[in-house]
Amino acid sequence: MKTNTLFIFFLPTVLSLLAASCGGGGNLSGGKDGMEPRRTGSEIKFDYARNITVEDHDSFKVARLRNPWDTTKMLHTYILVADSMEVPSDIPSGTVIRTPITRAIVYSAVHTNLLMELGAGETVKGVCDAQFFHDDEMTSRLSDGRVIDCGNSQSPNIEKILSVRPDVIMLSPYENSGSNAKAAESGVPIIECADYMEPEPLGRAEWMKFYGMLLGREETTDSIWAMTERDYNAVKARVSETGRKPKVLMDGLYGSAWYIPSASSYTACLIRDAGGVNPFDQDYKSGVNGLSIEQVLMTASDADVWLYRYNQSGEKTLKELNDDNKLYGRFKAMKDNNVWGCNTQTTYYYEDIPFHPHKLLKEMAQIFHPEAGNESELNYFKKMN
Repeated sequence: MKTNTLFIFFLPTVLSLLAASCGGGGNLSGGKDGMEPRRTGSEIKFDYARNITVEDHDSFKVARLRNPWDTTKMLHTYILVADSMEVPSDIPSGTVIRTPITRAIVYSAVHTNLLMELGAGETVKGVCDAQFFHDDEMTSRLSDGRVIDCGNSQSPNIEKILSVRPDVIMLSPYENSGSNAKAAESGVPIIECADYMEPEPLGRAEWMKFYGMLLGREETTDSIWAMTERDYNAVKARVSETGRKPKVLMDGLYGSAWYIPSASSYTACLIRDAGGVNPFDQDYKSGVNGLSIEQVLMTASDADVWLYRYNQSGEKTLKELNDDNKLYGRFKAMKDNNVWGCNTQTTYYYEDIPFHPHKLLKEMAQIFHPEAGNESELNYFKKMN
């Protein structure tokens, strides 16, 4: 599998690590014209997610998604009505979704994995970019025809989409990309999975509550969410008491640029919550920043730990990393043999982390603070030989 094609497939997750800003949760505001929408139902609480609110009415739910690129506007409003009930006449404007959904086209492995975990794997009737799915259960369903490959996510096969008679299409929207245009031709309601634009790990993970409502799996979702929140905050609290906070370097050159985590990014949140220091917090407050290797050396040559994500068939070694660019050898973490690699081709890193950030936080905390003595098996990162 080529690195660049994998990067494109997992672009929503990659963008969430690079571009989203970190901070506390808050309630969504802003209607289609920037005005606060009228609300009469009881709020279903979201403690961390900023870009979604849900109201529970007697006979329906209203889910409002804020536009993460222009927070004065709404991205989408969904009216969730149980399929056992008539659609009420007094519902607000929005896309009506009959729940639970039973047939869906799901573009990404991130969301198919969540659906399977919620016990709703049979809901997935079609996917896009099938070559990037490597979960055993999903590949089995693709091979025997239970799940249909609907083609490239940027230009899906509408005939195949319609052939499975889906209730919804679940996809991740991009700013000004027109990524929904082709799918919209099908006339099937589109669920805009903008969770990847949430500014912090628990914020993105909390969107599972919304997906649970769509699937009629609220109880299961609440249980998984409670465990995720509890475990994440437990790790965060534990490492907050440590006096030592190592400097952490992330990834490496991608082409000619090294995309570093800005202070307000998803990755910087994880580094801080795991008891580390992001060297770029002071100079790069927000946005996606592609630097030269010389610029990275100036700021982070003394980083204590280096976490390096890559994609290839075999495990990457320190020698191979050094051969990629001789300047890598100038970093303290390389000299100290403290480089940890995550092979995204052989792990479920991109599939797992969005809705289970506690798993990654636990590994990061263990790598940053081995003195804490909380050793367990690492599932994503391994120390490079």
